[in-house]
Order: sequence, then C-alpha cells, then structure tokens
Amino acid sequence: MANDTKIHFFTKSGDINTPQIIYLQFSYYERMKFSMGEKIKPILWNKELGRCIESNSNTQEQNRYAKRVNKYIDHIEGEVSKILFMTYKHDNPSYWDISRIKDGVKKVIRNYKEKAIEEKIQKELTPSMYFEKYIDSLAKRVIKRTGIYMSPST
Repeated sequence: MANDTKIHFFTKSGDINTPQIIYLQFSYYERMKFSMGEKIKPILWNKELGRCIESNSNTQEQNRYAKRVNKYIDHIEGEVSKILFMTYKHDNPSYWDISRIKDGVKKVIRNYKEKAIEEKIQKELTPSMYFEKYIDSLAKRVIKRTGIYMSPST
C-alpha cells in the first residue's frame, strides 16, 4: 500500500447559517470517516484547505474559534499521520487491522477533547477553588524521608 494517504477534513454542504459537523476522512484498505465533534458555519470553512477561515472580516470571537479548531485539526492530522506511518512501517494488515486503526483514531480524538475540557476547567479555577483543591491534595502528599503517604490526620 502506498504511504501517500491524504487525510481530508470536510463539512457536509447545507444551509450557510447552520453550523455543520467537521469530519475527518482517509483511506486505508477502506474509506474511514470520523466526526471531529466540532461544528462550523460553511461560510467560515475553506473547502480546499480543509480548515477554518481566519480573516479580518470575521469577528474576534469567530477568529478565536477558528484558530482553536484549526489547532485541533492540525493536532489530529499529526496523530493520525503517526498511526498511518506505523501501519505502513509494518505494512501487514494482520498487524494493523482496520478496527485497530479506527480505535486509535477515536482514542486520539477523545483524548484531545478531554484535555481541552481540563484546560477550560483549569482556566475557570478561582483562587478559593484552587485552595480547596490544594487542601484536598495534602492528604495525598508523600513524606520525603520515608517515602510513604501522609495520613489525613497529619
């Protein structure tokens, strides 16, 4: 199998003002299509590049969203390329069966989404919430001299 598989991002055509889901698609013995879990209005999508449009004609909020989605797409494209490189390296369908590739891509998408949620929560952390989180973590501290965890009563 040639290792020039094109990873393609697209949205389905529809109403210009209705956000459409972004999909990831590539072929490896069969065509695979995954939902990225993000939506974008078709007028803010560049079909040729498979990316969101960032321009001065957009609002700041639209540009921030487009930049975040483009960063997400770049990350996913890199990770999928790594997965596909491993398949080409072994080039043995029994080693990398289709379901294994699909699971790998789904895991990459899920992990990125979970990381983004954690970062969002971390940004919204107030000083009092940070202090409460720190107090809760005190029970999990290790005593350097003995290498054991402190008890909650300490």
